[in-house]
Amino acid sequence: MCRLSIRTIQKPGRNDETYHRRSLSWRELSSGVSHRNGKDCRFIMRTSRLADPDASFVKTLDALTGETRVTRQTTHMMQQLILNSPKRKIVIRNPEETRAISDICSHCVSINVEQNLDDQNEVYLENTPVIYYATRTHSQIKQVVTQLKQTAYAGVPMTILSSRRQTCINDEALNSENVDDECLIRQQNTILKKEREQNMTTLDSSCTQKGEKGPFCNYAEDKYLVSSMYHQFRDIQNCVPFDIEELVEYGKSCEVCPYYGAKELHQSAKIVFCPYQYILYPWFQSAMGIKIPGNIIVFDEAHNIEDICRDVASVSIHEDGIHKWQRQVDEFREKLKKSYEKGKRKEVVDRILGEYWISFTKLKKWIQDQGLRLPILTYTQLSEAEVVTKFEEIGFGEKTLDTHFAYIKIFKDNDAEVKVPSEIISFVERIVYTLRSYYVNGKDGIPDYGTVLIKHEPKFTPSKTKRTKVAFTYELKLVCMNPGKTFKKLAPAHTIIVASGTLSPIESFKSELGVSFQHILSARHVIGRDQIWGGILTEKSFQKKERDDEWLQDWLGSVILSICDIVPSGVLVFLPSYGYLRQLLYRWELFPTEDTLMAKLRRIKQVFIEETEMGESMDF
Repeated sequence: MCRLSIRTIQKPGRNDETYHRRSLSWRELSSGVSHRNGKDCRFIMRTSRLADPDASFVKTLDALTGETRVTRQTTHMMQQLILNSPKRKIVIRNPEETRAISDICSHCVSINVEQNLDDQNEVYLENTPVIYYATRTHSQIKQVVTQLKQTAYAGVPMTILSSRRQTCINDEALNSENVDDECLIRQQNTILKKEREQNMTTLDSSCTQKGEKGPFCNYAEDKYLVSSMYHQFRDIQNCVPFDIEELVEYGKSCEVCPYYGAKELHQSAKIVFCPYQYILYPWFQSAMGIKIPGNIIVFDEAHNIEDICRDVASVSIHEDGIHKWQRQVDEFREKLKKSYEKGKRKEVVDRILGEYWISFTKLKKWIQDQGLRLPILTYTQLSEAEVVTKFEEIGFGEKTLDTHFAYIKIFKDNDAEVKVPSEIISFVERIVYTLRSYYVNGKDGIPDYGTVLIKHEPKFTPSKTKRTKVAFTYELKLVCMNPGKTFKKLAPAHTIIVASGTLSPIESFKSELGVSFQHILSARHVIGRDQIWGGILTEKSFQKKERDDEWLQDWLGSVILSICDIVPSGVLVFLPSYGYLRQLLYRWELFPTEDTLMAKLRRIKQVFIEETEMGESMDF
């Protein structure tokens, strides 16, 4: 039986008995009665209390958590989650709140339990589901964590899963071309050095074994130390939610790896924040140790989730990509031959890579032959039967996929002295995972795919005397047109919540994902229809090439000024990018010289300008 874990907190001002929060089963929450130690315990579910039935947001006073803002849709959503114990899928359309489900954290329904219990008693049950909260980018996680800190659930153990690029504190590794490979190489060298130091009283100066001269990384050398220090970090934080910056700052101060520290905290966390890719891409799931069955998945800002699901099950094979991969394989095989690694793995890896090298050479030749039939700068759709036949010829048929997955497992051996570069693995892995979806249920899955061959324009390579023209290049795409093939793999989850302000029309959204949502919550828009006017002021173009036109900038400023002069209250202006915003402000602060446009605007309204956060992309 799944249980909802709630912190135990003593209610102030009551000396005769104590109010607590503790773990309740779904059945207890549904009935309103808890049976513990042979005694009945009544509890109260507090929801929003609407003073004004038309209000979009209301305030309710909670004696345990202080003042909390609750929306009707949030209250109803949480009730549905609590009162329905079977596996549920929930979709939320949320036009009232721009950050969609991010604000649910700050509007949680509070559940108060009245019972006589010992003081300082906290109960967390190990069998409670883990909540995986997925966002589009790492930067959005910071916003959600800020909201979580303000709720009654701030003490629930949490962690943030992110890439090495986001959390690495080794400056040399961080500045390398591939942080993942550099990290693994440095760890392996550090381990080998430590083993030799333990086994030898003095190191032979003539010894040239790999790893003796580095590079090294001592931040993740002792996994037990990393685990201990980051559990201590959570204790220091008093289980207060933390963001990536705080995680990294602690790692720098203690000289322990934040990347592996966050993964250690994942073992006991009940709320896990991560990007979409870690949930939807199977290789990320495996690498991060994410477990879908029985847990709760939340997709925030999920209006583009269909595109991501299609991309997961698609693959693009460019002949230049094959050539680059083969060059990397040649370099690695030479490195492998010179290594001191012992055992059969060295020979096995070399043999497998050799087989792949031959297979992809045949595939590249076939792609080129097909491309020569195309007219200039065009594409064509290939027959599925023809593509299946070719993949079977090069050893990637349906019956051989299990063998390829076994090969990938050999490549990823963490105990190996010589690591196979991640770019070599990912190239093969992406093709194999896509083909598994391509072949699913025999050949029945093939109609869900489009197979396209694209002919690319030749490029020019600069030289001292003249530019050299390179031949046409060709690309084979296996494009998944059914996002449900990816999304249905999340079916073992206990609950899936998909939230965004722009999911309409909901019927087509459900059809694309191939699921039936038991609960669909759609809030009434905060703006009434009688308050909206839609129209086009001009047919002028604001494409990038026209944005430098000063006349157009002045015209736009005069229009905004006129609107602000007429509208009695606030005016919200959206622009295509932060870069264009800065460009316009620079112009409006200087012209007209006698009385600038911004000066006129400030006499009419207070002007507030949104700034970008550090590290954010300036254009979107």
